[in-house]
Amino acid sequence: MHTIQWSDTYLIGLPDLDAEHRRMVAMINAVIAAAADGNPPKTVLGLIDDFMALMLPHMKTEQEMMEPLAMPQGIAHRRRHLAGHAEFIRRINALRADIADGRECNSDLDGLGVFLTVPELINSDYEMVGELRRERLLHNG
Repeated sequence: MHTIQWSDTYLIGLPDLDAEHRRMVAMINAVIAAAADGNPPKTVLGLIDDFMALMLPHMKTEQEMMEPLAMPQGIAHRRRHLAGHAEFIRRINALRADIADGRECNSDLDGLGVFLTVPELINSDYEMVGELRRERLLHNG
């Protein structure tokens, strides 16, 4: 399994969200490392739960930020973005079930790490910032 190397290319220009993204990468790396080191499923599941305790409020914040989007492009982005969140939650729940059932899931962990960073979720957040600015819901400064 491969950990994710943080890159400043993941920065979206919103310091609070960028800090959360950095923490998410560190936390998913902790999950990957715990699984690779053969830790008991209970330990790995606890790390996933800690990760989701950050991820779910992060997703809620983004949803609230996008709620006022009113232009067709912004509405379309919001739909895609929220679908990405739903897919991530689906994948993490499937991963949790596999770990709880004792199934090997190293490739699932690798895929989840890639899905978290590039291009899906963080790229979608970058696009969200553009839509918010386009509709003057977020200022450049």
